[in-house]
Amino acid sequence: MATDRDFPIAAVETTTVPDGNSVFSMMSTMALQNALEGSATKSNGQDSIGDFVTFTPRVWITHTNLTESEGFDAGAVLVPMYGGSITLTTPRTPNFSLLATAFYGTGEGDAFGSELATGEGDSDVERTDIEILLRYHIPDTQLIVFGGPRYIIFDREFEFDSFDVDHTSEIWAIEAGVGTFGNLTDSGRHRFFGNFTLGVAFEAYESKTNNDNIYDGKEDSTGVSIDVNLGYEYLLADWVNLNLRYRTFVIFAEDDFEQSDLTTIHGPELGVALRF
Repeated sequence: MATDRDFPIAAVETTTVPDGNSVFSMMSTMALQNALEGSATKSNGQDSIGDFVTFTPRVWITHTNLTESEGFDAGAVLVPMYGGSITLTTPRTPNFSLLATAFYGTGEGDAFGSELATGEGDSDVERTDIEILLRYHIPDTQLIVFGGPRYIIFDREFEFDSFDVDHTSEIWAIEAGVGTFGNLTDSGRHRFFGNFTLGVAFEAYESKTNNDNIYDGKEDSTGVSIDVNLGYEYLLADWVNLNLRYRTFVIFAEDDFEQSDLTTIHGPELGVALRF
């Protein structure tokens, strides 16, 4: 079992360290690049820092607030999202890391009619979310800046007695953000972390129904996405840690079919980071 000495107290600037302190110094250097996404650190016991890969399985239990329009209220759906992240860092560029994250999930809920539908209906949601971020740790700080693309397929099906409707959104976003973390104990075993991401989202939206009286069509729009999270990380050893955060993702968009479309996805996310 790892001792308190295995966990960093503060980041150091060097990437080549003396023999006697290789474990401690290596973990201290790498902690800033990986703590924000729960990436574990591990020493190879050598004088120089080798290439490393961190894999983090994730579960995000999302509460999805769907669109409310004049036609009907889509209500809210619980959508468990399953996926993971891969983090890559090299010794030649220790302040840079590449993070790729993917999620997929489905859920079922209720929908409520208004003008176009009567009574209650059913809603089905399917969502795929892929994000690639290049991250940079600002030297001598506890700040990391990052940016990159995000791709989302968001399908919502609603079934009523009078009609069925299928909304499909294909979204590309360009994101940029900033994150930080801090130790909760002197040993660095317990940490908090947080991230704020702002994006420009380009949405290709399509609506299909089985009712000739309801207009089908396609619409392209541009909106804004916001991703905010705050979490806690516990370092079990120099190669594995646990991280828990509460994450909220929001897309603001307008189109001809849903008028003002505000989709909010929020809920707790659990990850287990494994350092190879």
